[in-house]
Amino acid sequence: MSRQPEQRYAEIGDFWLVKVPGSNRFHIAWYDAERQQRRTRSTGTDDLRAAELILAEHALKHSAPPTKADPADEALAGVLLRFYHGRAEQQAQAEQVRRAFALWMAFWGDATVADLTIQRQDAFVRWLRVEKGCSDSYIDRIMSSGRAALGRTKDLHELREVPSIRNALGIDQKWMCRPDANPKGRQLTLKEIGDLISHIPEESPHLLSFMMVMLTCVCRPDAAVDLTADRIDHRHRLITLNPEGRTQTKKYRPIVKLTETLEHHVGGVTGPVVAFEGRQVKSIRTAWRALRARVWPATEEQLAALPDAAALAAMTPADRKIALRERFLLCGPDGRDVQPYSLRHTMGRELRFRGVPNDQIELTMGHKRPEGHSATTQVYAPYHPSYCSEAALAIDQILCDIQKHTRRRIVPEHMVAEPGRDVKVEEGTRPPRRRCEKV
Repeated sequence: MSRQPEQRYAEIGDFWLVKVPGSNRFHIAWYDAERQQRRTRSTGTDDLRAAELILAEHALKHSAPPTKADPADEALAGVLLRFYHGRAEQQAQAEQVRRAFALWMAFWGDATVADLTIQRQDAFVRWLRVEKGCSDSYIDRIMSSGRAALGRTKDLHELREVPSIRNALGIDQKWMCRPDANPKGRQLTLKEIGDLISHIPEESPHLLSFMMVMLTCVCRPDAAVDLTADRIDHRHRLITLNPEGRTQTKKYRPIVKLTETLEHHVGGVTGPVVAFEGRQVKSIRTAWRALRARVWPATEEQLAALPDAAALAAMTPADRKIALRERFLLCGPDGRDVQPYSLRHTMGRELRFRGVPNDQIELTMGHKRPEGHSATTQVYAPYHPSYCSEAALAIDQILCDIQKHTRRRIVPEHMVAEPGRDVKVEEGTRPPRRRCEKV
């Protein structure tokens, strides 16, 4: 009786997925040339999609990168995983890239690089837009992650050629700026910023420090979290946002003016500015979501859609913990697009509205570098007395206007004597809404 050929459920390079007798779990198989035999190892899962990811990880770790290979012979999953582990994993946007690649692999599966035709890319964009509900701006970021992975493959001469990756509108230009692109986080009113500050719990002082750095330095969230006291020059009233030894990226971290408002908050600080119990905070994501939920509580309709007490009781302890956490962090529709980046966008808009020169706004936000005939001249440029001076004065004035909407002191007393002047009695700091009352 002839032996039946082995069914291969997926294949990447010299490794493939099979099922062995007596087990429902997928196994990774390969030929061991040294032992001259076929070998297998279990993936530990009977889910094909999960097994394919494990196969891709295994193939990446045990295979040498190709050299000028044919795109039709190179698995797309391998390209994505090599980029993630070789570069993105150590960068600030690692989580964003990981989520983007999860969507890539969910759609493309075991496709090769040669399968990235224009028609298939358009189908991928439609799938993201219709099936996953992604906005065009988010789709552009997802496509950009894939474009970066393929670009690295080309730079390392791993493939003979790579296809162009289009954006959400089906255009090839890598650096095209779309006028309808939505920024990360909607803009806020000064009253909304005051509400956020008012609702910061006393046990979360790091969140207030984070907001003060974001508002006064007009920086990106990761730069605010990284700020330490040794980079604040009180004598020359300058803040160096880029730590020593860190290579500047396209998300340029400039030297900005130290405002009176931030000086009021960092007096006496000797270590990390954004710290909890003396230790530097790595992320404010959960604290921010909890704050957002205090300001914009979930609606009754949103709460009704969550698991009820009977459903929670039927869950495992781990799943119940996750469900309760999501209930606690759920915010209303008006707060859904309020992100830390909202503070940066709002300050940029306010600086423009108040007539601050464009070059000072661009220097403060890191969109432009100091002009000079040499690198040395650029290093000394921030020490000129007029460097971003109008921007610093305008930032302090904006914070004074925000102080009118919160009773929590955020600016020195000589700048605003009476905090919360525009706060009505019924609009004072509200206690957080109880989200577990139905449980």
